[in-house]
Amino acid sequence: MLQIKNHPLYLKHDIDSAMSSLWEFYRGRFFSLFLISFVMSLIIQYGSTFINIKDLQTTTDPMVLLEKIKDYIVPILIISVISLFFSNILHYYIL
Repeated sequence: MLQIKNHPLYLKHDIDSAMSSLWEFYRGRFFSLFLISFVMSLIIQYGSTFINIKDLQTTTDPMVLLEKIKDYIVPILIISVISLFFSNILHYYIL
């Protein structure tokens, strides 16, 4: 693991130097951060197509709604795990 003092965002900052440092950090890594975020967004959007939100919103009986949600529990869990995985990648990459 790299030393924390070697990280480009590790310095004492005032608001101007902090914003400048963040701008340089993201500008230098924009393509990889954009690519990871774009792929994550596409995968999450594709996974969300398996959940019929309109059907859930039109249901007024709570028991029927719970039965319908049981059918969607697997896609919701898959979307959550994938989202958590990509979020960890982004956090590890930045930190």
